[in-house]
This record gives sequence, structure tokens and C-alpha cells, in this order.
Amino acid sequence: NEFCALFNPEAMYRAFGRNIVQMLFGDGATLCGRELMPDNEFSHRYAREVGQTDTYRIRILPASVTFDTDTIVCGDILAMFAYDDEKTIVRLENHNLANSMRAWFEVLWKTGKEV
Repeated sequence: NEFCALFNPEAMYRAFGRNIVQMLFGDGATLCGRELMPDNEFSHRYAREVGQTDTYRIRILPASVTFDTDTIVCGDILAMFAYDDEKTIVRLENHNLANSMRAWFEVLWKTGKEV
């Protein structure tokens, strides 16, 4: 399944100290999805490290859009991650909630710029 995500690499690097995709899947992992990221140095670093392919695309949101969490939608699953002191993860499996988040993602995707 293709995923879509609002992803903040800055939070990832601060929480894990390095690229979690490379930690979990190794260098050259094949991703299948799209990610929207805030416009910061960490997003650009992550984009260079992971790269883009025909099956995986990244767009950068306008500088005015910021967030400190990650939200991933894949199939009927909506997962939200907060890397604050509580390290909260919420996983919901609901078709309507996942589709609602996908609809918001599509609106934001149109505002993002290609890396």
C-alpha cells in the first residue's frame, strides 16, 4: 500500500539521532508513498539521504506551515507520533478517519513544492 505522511525530520533526528528509515530498512530502501515536510534544513537533509523515486515523492510545505509531529496514513490506518517528553503514538484503524486525513493531505500536497 502507498502511504501519505506529514513528516517532520527534525523531530526524527532529535528523537533518534539519525535517519529512522535507514535504521529500520537500510540504505537504498524502496519506499512507496508521498511525504509533506516543513521547510527546514532537516527536511532537505532527509530528502538527500533517502532520495526520491517513481514510487516515492517528497514535497516541502510553505515556511509558514510548521508541525512537531508525524502523521502517516496507509490503507485504513492513521498513525500519529509525538516525540515530546511523553513520546506518544496513536494508531487508529478506521476507513473514514483515514480517508479524511488523505483528503487534507491532497489539499496540502498541491501547496507543496518539489524538492
